[in-house]
Amino acid sequence: MLCRRACDHRREVERHLHRTSRTPCPAGPSPIPVHRAPGRSSTPSGSEPRRVPVVPSTAPIECGLTICGGCMSEHAAQAAGPRPVTTQTRRDAVVDELRRAIMAGELEAGQRVREVHIAQQLGVSRPTLREAIYQLIHEGLLEQQPYRGVVVTSIDEKFITDIAAVRVALETLAARALADDPDGSRRAALEAAWQEYRDAHGSQDAARLHQAHIALHRTIWDGSDNTMLKRLWPTVEAQINVAITVDESTRSDPDRALNVHEQLIDAILGGDPAVIEAEVERHTRASADELIEMIAERKRRGEGSEA
Repeated sequence: MLCRRACDHRREVERHLHRTSRTPCPAGPSPIPVHRAPGRSSTPSGSEPRRVPVVPSTAPIECGLTICGGCMSEHAAQAAGPRPVTTQTRRDAVVDELRRAIMAGELEAGQRVREVHIAQQLGVSRPTLREAIYQLIHEGLLEQQPYRGVVVTSIDEKFITDIAAVRVALETLAARALADDPDGSRRAALEAAWQEYRDAHGSQDAARLHQAHIALHRTIWDGSDNTMLKRLWPTVEAQINVAITVDESTRSDPDRALNVHEQLIDAILGGDPAVIEAEVERHTRASADELIEMIAERKRRGEGSEA
């Protein structure tokens, strides 16, 4: 009896899926595009409508019944909790590709980001591209300019030295506060972030390593337990992200980065304020100076090849 009810219910769900697969999703960003392939605005004529991916029901039924995960299903509200996701969303893939194009010079400093053209190049919808653009504006790689729209951020010597100066002052304050740990919880958080950085380095996954790099510095700021530093982090994070991205793309030397950060973490965990201050200064300002020289050398080589 139970199996018959389940099968009847399954047929009803399949009819529902067939109907909803013909209904366009509302315009604008949506949590998960389930009705059609991302970036397409309609079902191609003469083809079968795409079936909506389904997720397991939270109430198990013996015959293996699955229920609709679509946005109009009355059962969706009952299936509370996170849904299965892919390892990388389409938006994240666009963010990675735009970031790569900017760092490779394919999108030049000061160049306008034309949504229609780039969306066609990438084969994605404009809402998806717009989400990626907002993310890169937050990271500092793109910026919104009056009367021009979104343009690629210009990264020059002053930009890098300004970031370094701010980081030395504030990160020294954060690191010294973290080292003055009354119960060991701040050190534990730093050690966990450092372990994730080392694991990411071992994985040879550039995207994971980049995120672990940002997270390590965020942990230092959070570990300070300083209210103002915590409030400032979202603003400073974008500029630090740019500096780190430029450094990673220019040097492409993960082993060097691992060694440099090991010295920084050892200094903080050592707890000596003078050593911490000296190591943050060396870690940040010396790296910025090296980076400026490397960028200038790369620019000179580019000009020489053109000549």
